[in-house]
Amino acid sequence: MGDRRLPPARRQRPPADARRRARGIRVRGRRRSDVRSETREAGSGTTEATAQPEASIAASCIQHLESSTSPSSSRISPPASHLQLPLTEAQLTEIWRGRRYPAGALVTRAGVPVNVIFQGRPGRGPGPDFRGAVIAGPSGVPLRGDVELHVRASSFRAHGHHVDPAYAGVILHVVFDDDLGTDTQLPGGGSSPVVALAPWVAQRADELRRWLAQPLLWREPCHDAVMRLGVDGAVAALDAEGDLRFETKVARARDAVWAGGADQALYEGLLEALGYGGNGPAMLQLARRLPWRDLAARAGDGATRALGLEPLLLGAAGLLPSQRGHRGPIDGYAAALEATFAREGLAALPRGSWRLWGIRPANA
Repeated sequence: MGDRRLPPARRQRPPADARRRARGIRVRGRRRSDVRSETREAGSGTTEATAQPEASIAASCIQHLESSTSPSSSRISPPASHLQLPLTEAQLTEIWRGRRYPAGALVTRAGVPVNVIFQGRPGRGPGPDFRGAVIAGPSGVPLRGDVELHVRASSFRAHGHHVDPAYAGVILHVVFDDDLGTDTQLPGGGSSPVVALAPWVAQRADELRRWLAQPLLWREPCHDAVMRLGVDGAVAALDAEGDLRFETKVARARDAVWAGGADQALYEGLLEALGYGGNGPAMLQLARRLPWRDLAARAGDGATRALGLEPLLLGAAGLLPSQRGHRGPIDGYAAALEATFAREGLAALPRGSWRLWGIRPANA
C-alpha cells in the first residue's frame, strides 16, 4: 500500500429490478418514493447527525439537564434521535476509548484528580472492559492495570465481578452514577477507586456540549509515528524496538538458566509459548509448580511415558473434571487420570488461573 492513494469508494447500487419492486413499498401509509423525496429535502442534516454520534450524546445530556429544571418539561417529548441519560455502558465505553472528556472530568469521590496516560485496550470476551491502562494519581507514579465501566457503581457486585479473579487487576472503576459511595471491592480483598461522570455532567453542561462534539483525541501510536517520522523513520524505530525486545528475551532466558538450569529454563519457555497470548502466564506458573525434574522422574519410561505425563500436567493445572466442579459421571479414562494424579499428592494451580474464553481451540 505505502504512499499510494487509494481510489474513492463507489456506492454499490442494487439491481434494477430490485429498485423497481421497491418503488411500490409503503412505509407507514406512505409510498417509498414519498419518503425518498422527503429524505432528499432533509439534505445534509441527516448526514451530519450520523457522522457525529458524540453530538447526539451531548444534546441528550443538555436536554436532560434543561428539562429537569423547566416547569413545562413534562409536556416536552424529546426527539427520537436524542439519547437519554443516564448514559449507557456502550456510550461510556465510546467516551473512554476516544478520551472525549476534559482533563478535569475524572475526579474521585475524595476530590483526587485521575490522570489517564493510556486508556488501555478493549478487552475481548469476559473480563474488564479495558486492559493494560496506565493511570497516574496525585503523586505522578504510573499504575498499570485494568479499567471497568458501568452505568452504576453497584453493577460491579451485581454482575458478580467481586468474586471473579479476572477483575482482580482493576485499578479504576468508571461509572456514570456512584450509587454506593464507597470504593469498589475487588476479588482477593483489594479495592479500586470510583470515578463518576454524573457530577461533572451536571456542572459542565456547556463544556460537555463542546467536548463531546470534538473528534477523537486519541489515535493509535503507529498512525502518528508515521506522520511524524516518515516511512523510513518509522521502519528504523520498529527495527530498534525489535532489537530491544530480542535482547530483553535473551536476558530473561539467561536469568532463567542461572536460576534453575538449562533444562528447566527450556521447559518454562516451551510451556509459556504454548500458552500463546491468553494463557502464557498460567503455563509459566504450571512449569514452576511442576518442575521439569519432578515431571521427568514421575512420568515413567518408554510407551507409558505419555500416559504418565497427562494426569500430572492436567492435575497440576487444575483442569481435571473434579477440579473444574464437574458433578456428573465421567468415563473410565478420565477416572484413571483422576486416580493417578491423586496418588501423586501434588498441588494444583488455583481456580481462575486459566483464561477459558476467546481462545482458539488449536491454541488450547
